[in-house]
Amino acid sequence: MKQIKALKRQLPNRPPSHPKLPLLGNLHQIGALPHQSYKQLSDKYDPVMHLKFGVVPVIVFSSAEAAREFLKIHDLKYSCTVQRLTGSIILRMAFGKKFRGSNFDNNRFQDLVQAASALQARFAANECFPYYMFLAGVDTSAITLKWEMSELVRNSRMMSKSQDEIRNCIGKKGRVTEVDIEQLYFLKMIIKETLRLHPSGPLLLPREAVSHFEVDGYDIYPKTIIQVNAWAISRDPNYLKKPEEFCPERWWLTSA
Repeated sequence: MKQIKALKRQLPNRPPSHPKLPLLGNLHQIGALPHQSYKQLSDKYDPVMHLKFGVVPVIVFSSAEAAREFLKIHDLKYSCTVQRLTGSIILRMAFGKKFRGSNFDNNRFQDLVQAASALQARFAANECFPYYMFLAGVDTSAITLKWEMSELVRNSRMMSKSQDEIRNCIGKKGRVTEVDIEQLYFLKMIIKETLRLHPSGPLLLPREAVSHFEVDGYDIYPKTIIQVNAWAISRDPNYLKKPEEFCPERWWLTSA
């Protein structure tokens, strides 16, 4: 009996897994929007989920507790240089295409990365990095603004409330200053709710485990790819009432 108990303690406690196909693993279950596919699978199985992309093991965290434990305690043991997986996910999210069979398959993706690195090396760091940071900031800000306007157009009450707040704040000045922004509480709540419901980065950059560790009681082994589904976490009904609804007022206590 003692030997049986000792053997059980030695067996790996892997996260729940969806049935896989030979060779493909779970790739056939991941659609054009991976973060949504992950959420559908995690709702059925577990917030900490084990998948296989071909022969590559992948762990997806879709709960705030598991993500917090991983990022705060274990993240320093991981590497963010998972280029092919990152390329596959971005390709699907941006263009709705699979990495395999696309123009970036085989060695073309690696060639592109090397070419970009070589081009970046020709510039001084103080010239190169601000330029890319500027582009990234403009792109994510534009995406957030589009979602914000889309939600307001669909809700005339919120649109009117936001307009009234701005008019009452700026009066006859005709423009909003930095000082005024601090007083626009409802507008700040709209921005927070937009970022919650429509994050510009629904999946955090993938990590690769370099040593064994545990999250939520599950064993994670080296060579495992880690994905944190921020999109699913921000829609968790365990933390929010009606998480699929656009409701800026839910931020009132933190904004006032």
